[in-house]
Amino acid sequence: GQDCTPVRAGLRGHRVSASDNRYASAALSLYARGIRRLALHAQLLKYRVLATRGHLDFIRFIVLTRSRTGSNLLLSFLNGHSDIFCDGEIFARMRGKDPLVRLGKAFGKQPRHVLARGFKIFYYHPLDADGGMLWTSLADMQDLKVIHLTRSNILRTLVSRKIAGVQDRWTGTRYDAVGLAARRIHFSIQELESGFRQTRAWETEAEARFRGHSLLRIT
Repeated sequence: GQDCTPVRAGLRGHRVSASDNRYASAALSLYARGIRRLALHAQLLKYRVLATRGHLDFIRFIVLTRSRTGSNLLLSFLNGHSDIFCDGEIFARMRGKDPLVRLGKAFGKQPRHVLARGFKIFYYHPLDADGGMLWTSLADMQDLKVIHLTRSNILRTLVSRKIAGVQDRWTGTRYDAVGLAARRIHFSIQELESGFRQTRAWETEAEARFRGHSLLRIT
């Protein structure tokens, strides 16, 4: 009476319980995530080794945005170019580290093949420290180029953010990998209004802070 799913292995057919199948799928997902993290770690280690004999004559830039705007996709496009290296949310959490020291390392010597170096930063980073001096330093870098990424449909942004928070899935590109029941969420009117206003306020403040810079708007 147990729900079973047929599984093909070689020339023999097997039947595995649905619960075992789900467990195996989850285990494989965790394994794949671990492999991706190891590959990224190896790539970063190689990058740092090459940077020790690198140069400082490169374009400095940031991808300025909020969560759930497609920033991971944009970073994958940027890093697909051999002359560009764009890091992730390196200022999300400082864990007691000095943001200015981290900024200096981010824009320190780069491998010879890197002609443009940047990182992604959200309007409200860092989450666990005072970011006043960090944002002042960025604004004072007149040669800093800014890619301002926004999403025109704020409702979709808020919905995506809430689903991602519930599922703890931040890099997925398709909703159909998550069950319908898990995608049922609820917003109060006040919560939505606050989300709309806050997002627009962040965007306006960002434009004002970097109005003297070379700024590229992408939606």
